[in-house]
Amino acid sequence: YQGKEKVETATTGKDGTATFKDLSYGVEYTVKETKAPEGYVLDAKEETFTIKTDGQVVPMKFENKAIKGSVEVTKVDEEGKALAEAEFTLYQGKDKVKTATTGKDGIATFKDLSYGVEYTVKETKAPEGYVLDAKEETFTIKTDGQVVPMKFENKAIKGSVQVLKVDAVTEEPLEGAEITLKAGKEEIKTAVTGKDGIAVFDDLSYGVEYTVTETKAPEDYVLSNGATKTFMIKENGHVEYVTFTNTPLGSLNINKVDATNPNIQLDGAVFTLESEEGNYSKELKTENGKVEFDKLPYGEYTLTETKAPEDYVLGETNVWEITI
Repeated sequence: YQGKEKVETATTGKDGTATFKDLSYGVEYTVKETKAPEGYVLDAKEETFTIKTDGQVVPMKFENKAIKGSVEVTKVDEEGKALAEAEFTLYQGKDKVKTATTGKDGIATFKDLSYGVEYTVKETKAPEGYVLDAKEETFTIKTDGQVVPMKFENKAIKGSVQVLKVDAVTEEPLEGAEITLKAGKEEIKTAVTGKDGIAVFDDLSYGVEYTVTETKAPEDYVLSNGATKTFMIKENGHVEYVTFTNTPLGSLNINKVDATNPNIQLDGAVFTLESEEGNYSKELKTENGKVEFDKLPYGEYTLTETKAPEDYVLGETNVWEITI
């Protein structure tokens, strides 16, 4: 430039030099960089000079800074909450460049990235309790100081438990068993088995110690002792399969008749049934010669006729050991 007028342009060669020749004596000239090499930042400085002697060569040096940028990766859950400890890897083609881990603010940053290079960002390790996001983001730095924003979302690891309730003898599914789910000591919910004998609890969280327990047996069945299972969800989509068995209740039918004429049904005989474990005791009186003890858990019992029908005496044997 001469003043504000453009005089001439020149472009640097492979040796990085550009020359302006035949410049006049005593004129104030200004040199500016008007276009930087690709991938570099324009040097904004200006150099002013005046030719004072014949053949004078005025040396000048301009420096270009390479264009650099960065990428800022934000990691959130499904509700937009920032997630720490997610590992991201930056690739150039198939080559691994570097890794970065999100902080408490959910952000990981890759800095000092070169102009024109195609980079790819992948999540290579999810935060504990979350599913790895399989997507890849590709980008190129085009301007100096450019910050490329990216967002990756993690889905929380979830699982379920399926409880199957079956008859201990026939292995047929049992409807109507109540199953209770607890997280630690806190009761979360209950479910009742359907016709297929199954109760399901969905949407269970990673790393929580859950317990399923049978809290009510199906009708005509004994509540299972030890029908409890503790488990944890460690993989997304995991289904914990649990089977509990129930022992059906039994019954004892008594028909009281005349010793000399079995066709005569005797009313008023009193029978007492007691379990060997001492947790069952019941007394019943015959009607139309019959009495039934129902809903009896499996086990050993003692049956005693404690009172004979009117006008009858107790037989020689009035105590029997019974196994249900």
